[in-house]
Amino acid sequence: MTLGIPRGWYAYDYGELDYDLRFDVEFTERWAAEADARGTQARRTRYDGFPIDTGLIVASALLDPDRALRFSQVSCNLYADAATLAEVGAAGAAAAREAGVRAAVVAVSGLSSGLIQKWIEPAEDHIAEPSHDRWNNRMLGLLTEGRMDEVLAARDDFARQAQADSQFRALAFLNGTGAARGPARRHAYGPLWGTGGAVLSWNLP
Repeated sequence: MTLGIPRGWYAYDYGELDYDLRFDVEFTERWAAEADARGTQARRTRYDGFPIDTGLIVASALLDPDRALRFSQVSCNLYADAATLAEVGAAGAAAAREAGVRAAVVAVSGLSSGLIQKWIEPAEDHIAEPSHDRWNNRMLGLLTEGRMDEVLAARDDFARQAQADSQFRALAFLNGTGAARGPARRHAYGPLWGTGGAVLSWNLP
C-alpha cells in the first residue's frame, strides 16, 4: 500500500509550499520492525493532518518534482544520542536490503544555528557569527575529503561552538545507513537567515 498525503502549507511572503507525498507503508513497517528488533523504539504514526516538517516538503519538491517517488520517514529523535540515531539508520538500510528495495538516503538538517533575530531581505543574509562560518567550513572540508571518523569525533565540539542543528546527529544517522561513505560532493553552502546550510551528496553519478 502507498499512502498519499496532498496538502498545502500556510502562505509565506515568498510564496506557498505545496506538496503531494507518497509513503511506502510496507517498507516503513519493515523499517520500524527492524528498529524494534534492535532495541530502539519505533512508534508508527497514522492520523490525518499529521504535521509534515517543512524540510521534508522542500527536499521532496527538489528531489522529486514529478512526484513519482515513494518516501519513508523517521523523526529527528530529538532526545536520542548519536549512537542510537546511527542504529536507526542501520535498521533502515537492513530493511531495504531484506526487501530488495533500491533506496536513496536523505537527511534534512542544518549546520550552525546562529539565527538572525530580525527581519532581513535575502540580499542581507549572512552567517551570523564568523566563528560559526569557520566551523561550518571545517566540517564541510573534512566531509569532502572523506574523513568521516574525524567529523564524528568533532561533532560534540561543533555542536557546542557553532550551535549545530540537533547536535549534528543527522550525520550519525547517515553514517549508520552506510550511504555516506567516501568523499562527499559539496553542491552549495550559504546562510539561511544567519544559520548555516549546505547541500552534500555521496555516491551519486
